[in-house]
Amino acid sequence: MMYFQNVRGLRTKTNLFYSNLLNSNYDVILLVETWLDQSIFDGEIFDNRFCVYRRDRVSQRGGGVLIGINKKFKSNLIRTHTSIEALFVKCRIFGKQYLISAVYFKPGSDHSTYNEYFSIFEDFNAYLADSNVIIGGDFNLPAVYGSNYDFMSGNIICQSLGEFINLYEKKREIMLSMLMGELLILF
Repeated sequence: MMYFQNVRGLRTKTNLFYSNLLNSNYDVILLVETWLDQSIFDGEIFDNRFCVYRRDRVSQRGGGVLIGINKKFKSNLIRTHTSIEALFVKCRIFGKQYLISAVYFKPGSDHSTYNEYFSIFEDFNAYLADSNVIIGGDFNLPAVYGSNYDFMSGNIICQSLGEFINLYEKKREIMLSMLMGELLILF
């Protein structure tokens, strides 16, 4: 079972999050806009059942992404050389291979920032060959909502997102699940 949330700051909610986690049975947790920094340890928000991958902002407050994977599943961080607030984890869950990404785009991010994120997947051809893809993120595209949204009728960023979805959903014949805001979109 998977959980995704834009937590809009986790530093002041660590005890509540930890308590709720103890009473849950999620295997994969994706969080964006965590606002975490090096002063908060993984053990303050996750119990020892989870392998925690984080990308915290270093010089500014806000942002940040996190992926927690239950240790009963093998998982590995895929390292990338990008300034985008994104994580990529490859894992095997119940015999299926997954590439899981958490991403946060700050409001007003330009088209090139989105394209940089989309192009990272081109470097992952070896990972994508046998993987389902799950993306959890805050794309800060307020015009995009609903499972029937026509990306191609939106602005240039929405069109790029639509092209990305089409490429990896139809041509690669993999499952692409995108979680945007509170909305789960399955393709």
